[in-house]
Amino acid sequence: MPPRLLLAPAGHGKTESVIQRIRQVLADEPLAPVTVIVPNTIQAAGFRQRMAAAGGALGVEVHTFHTLYAELLARAGQPIPLLADPLRIRLLHAIVDELVERGEMRYYAALRSPRRGRARPGFIAGLRNAIEELKRARIFPEDFTAAARGFGPRLEEIALVYTAYQDWLQRQNWPPPRRNCPGLHCLSRLAATPELGRPRGARLAGSHCARIKPRPGN
Repeated sequence: MPPRLLLAPAGHGKTESVIQRIRQVLADEPLAPVTVIVPNTIQAAGFRQRMAAAGGALGVEVHTFHTLYAELLARAGQPIPLLADPLRIRLLHAIVDELVERGEMRYYAALRSPRRGRARPGFIAGLRNAIEELKRARIFPEDFTAAARGFGPRLEEIALVYTAYQDWLQRQNWPPPRRNCPGLHCLSRLAATPELGRPRGARLAGSHCARIKPRPGN
């Protein structure tokens, strides 16, 4: 199947077209493997909801780029660990609690729930999304800390959370080696073993990818 590129402003039916195309493919080949790639976990959840509202589609996998990298590297026998979202949320709660108790987080301290003494869920979700964006942009904690310095506590305290988050991951040996991009590692494995990315009869679709831009030299 030749690639097709759908270009239109937001809200003009690109995602709906992808969903309908997936359903057409599965109507003809019910067991055909279909993979959808979206930029982040929020959009992945939204795509799944829209698929369900359209009647569902058995066997469709929805990935972010990071989870796709992890799956392809696992097929290559070089798995990378992924932190489950509930554990990420608990970790961010613990980091915020510790920073507030040490007096290092004052600007966002008011976002803790007075009854429960813990950060509000919306604030924690915002921190998770901010860290996800920084990681996708390959902005490392020390770089973000240096850039945020002098711009006030709004950014400086997020830098504290990001640093503590990454420090915890490194202590647990969760992340790949420092400054090693799993995407580039995945591409090198695909170059050596192209069949890793070509399961028999597989279809691949991307959605919400309008903001993704190639990096110089990548």
